[in-house]
Amino acid sequence: MNLKGHTWQFPPDDITRMLSPKVLQLQYRNQPRDEVTGFRHLLIHFDSLIDHPTVVQVMDEVFIRPLTAPILQANEPLDYEPVADFLNQCISLCDIAYGKIASQLGEDGQFTVKARTDRWLVTSFGYDRQVGDKIRGAHPLKPKFVEGSDTACWWKVPVGEKGMQMHICSDLKAEWPDIILQCATYARGQFYADPLRSFVVVIAVNHKSSSLRVLIFHHGGLSASREFFFGPNADEGSHRAFLKILLSIFLWQGPADAGLPEFTDGETWVLPSKTQEHTVATQTSILFYRPSIRSRETFVALLNVPGTLLLNEESEAVQVTPSMDSSASAAEAVGKELQHIQLESATVPGRNVLAAQKTDHQNIYPLKFLDHEPSRKERNYLDIPSGDLVAKCSWPSYLRCGVEEKVYESCRGDFGTPTLYASYEPFTSNHHCMTNSFFLPPPGSNLSVYFFPIWNEETAREPDYRSLVVSLSRDRGKTIDNCESAWDLCIFLLHSMLGWLSMFQSGYMHRDVSIGNLFMLPKEVEMEPFSIKKFTDFRNAMLGDGQPTGIRQEIQDKVQQLRTLQQQMGDKFTEAIEKVARIAAELERKVTDDLRVTKKCRAIISDGDLAAYIPTYFTKEHGHGELSGTTEFMSPSVIAAVARGGRYLHKPIDDMYSFLFVALWATVLHPKSRGTKPSEAAWKHHLLNNARIEVLNEWKREYFFDEEDEDGTYSHLVLAIRPILREWVHALDHLDQEFTRAIRNKDPLLGNPLLLYDEYAYRGVTLFVDILIKHFASSKDVLETPL
Repeated sequence: MNLKGHTWQFPPDDITRMLSPKVLQLQYRNQPRDEVTGFRHLLIHFDSLIDHPTVVQVMDEVFIRPLTAPILQANEPLDYEPVADFLNQCISLCDIAYGKIASQLGEDGQFTVKARTDRWLVTSFGYDRQVGDKIRGAHPLKPKFVEGSDTACWWKVPVGEKGMQMHICSDLKAEWPDIILQCATYARGQFYADPLRSFVVVIAVNHKSSSLRVLIFHHGGLSASREFFFGPNADEGSHRAFLKILLSIFLWQGPADAGLPEFTDGETWVLPSKTQEHTVATQTSILFYRPSIRSRETFVALLNVPGTLLLNEESEAVQVTPSMDSSASAAEAVGKELQHIQLESATVPGRNVLAAQKTDHQNIYPLKFLDHEPSRKERNYLDIPSGDLVAKCSWPSYLRCGVEEKVYESCRGDFGTPTLYASYEPFTSNHHCMTNSFFLPPPGSNLSVYFFPIWNEETAREPDYRSLVVSLSRDRGKTIDNCESAWDLCIFLLHSMLGWLSMFQSGYMHRDVSIGNLFMLPKEVEMEPFSIKKFTDFRNAMLGDGQPTGIRQEIQDKVQQLRTLQQQMGDKFTEAIEKVARIAAELERKVTDDLRVTKKCRAIISDGDLAAYIPTYFTKEHGHGELSGTTEFMSPSVIAAVARGGRYLHKPIDDMYSFLFVALWATVLHPKSRGTKPSEAAWKHHLLNNARIEVLNEWKREYFFDEEDEDGTYSHLVLAIRPILREWVHALDHLDQEFTRAIRNKDPLLGNPLLLYDEYAYRGVTLFVDILIKHFASSKDVLETPL
């Protein structure tokens, strides 16, 4: 769950305001986007409905009615009914209070409270009922208490089934650590059902101490209420505090209050456009989703724009006929380990409930697209043509919210890189972005006041502020482990590696090369030919007279960073930059002449939200040393840094190792790798259990351990790729050692390593290019043999 150090507790009034419908105060609505803090809206920046004088008055009138406190016996089955009765007493009072608020408040300009029949659904609690759908083949969960009285309850109701989607569930145990973990499992079920939701509410009951907590799971961890005691000895203040929190949920008026997106219902999407009108698209499949409680929780969907249908800002609803013309399936862009998530029916195994499934509330609430008005002019929204596009949604930390957009803009049109239509932070009708910032301690606060130490030996970590970012891009495809031959795999690696280098030349080091970020395109796409022009421009600006003008920003920033080192080194600096220029030029020649890479691109690298801006990477103010990457593909040096728990300066060679591990993964875990040697089965097991170094060490050997055994055969892809990978890993090890020696020998370029990074980026790619040229000349037939 990755919650340690990220569990917080708050007074009841804070939790109430977190969950209540709220509107961003006027003075915070149109402020420019802060490049450091992003749209980090804090709880004190909102007006909350629960604090409205009419609501307060009604609570004073209704919540004075006494509640019958349950008498618990610290026996789970025997305690279900009395706890459910207590919760239903609370719901009954909140229902009365809501009716009074709706009749008295109506529309007051800032808040509108709908009639009881139109409000967000909250009903009575039943207990000990099995959920209808299950997650990834696991046994169906059985929450102790489920909001809703229907006989069937679901994380998401399948088409054709009866029942209701759960909005709130609860669990009962005797110890808080056990309760929290179980409740987190239920929260994951609700995130599975609605992948773009920002939070989930679960009620945790401790029947040993006759107490409860309201838990809010979000993408930065857990925010919990302080403990409420509700047994016979509990005071009225404790009951009232819980009722107030429950009423704040009753007051939800629409998707935004419940943490759900307003721009999609899981079937139809409303997207930005360069014009003042919004484009409408239909979700045809889910390409990738790996959920967890605290993470970026990346969600990737394939969308289709069926024609020129547009939604005017004045329109009240979206009506789109779903397009069935798309030839893509959900499996097209996934590898085996990185498959999209399925919710399966407990009665009909294998039913996919998640893909293109509407969220039940959108029959009432129309879809809409909202963003931050003042920053809209700065965003390069493009008109989206009819046809397919890819929507990537993730929850990066607030410091990285705008990074991916900058990366894609910097290398737009370059070989091996995606074409971006738009990247933005969606806003809600309540004038704030979809964020978890108001669930967390405010910046600069004493964290010990808020920290909730659930497990032993825990210490509070910095609050993990995150907000939703949506990126829309043109290019889709399959992961490269769907290659049809060994040479296919090599070309896909080469083209995506050139895309990596295009990003690098544009000022960004990717730092997250993985099987899920390299895509083979369905057909060749024409792009600008690979070129080192950006480095040539930098070289000319660096060696020219005076300050460079009229050149790209990253070149200006890089020149500025290196001026002092240039003055200190003199002619030796000129020699160093000319050396890199020669290496880069020779690489371009080999790619163009020897490997005949033209404008036709067959694979791209995507996902730039963990990229580092290279010109300022070594300055303290830009927080260098942040660890980055996907565990299964991290270089040995990055893994060692993770084990130490320290900071680390990511190197170009680290990304080259990641490409190597992607190649190893794509070879061993290829769908058509059907080798019968015992070692091949062991490699698969090791890779899937994060033991890839053991596999790599065996591939470094001249012979595999069981190569001479008569039993079994290796798959063709293993035999074809093995000589390339073996030579590649030894060459990378040698290059890495060379870099280490440069550090130990205190290479003068380390005064600012930017130029050293340039050299090793070009040399790292050149290594792979040289190996491809050599092996294609000697093993063309083997490499091109179809799998």
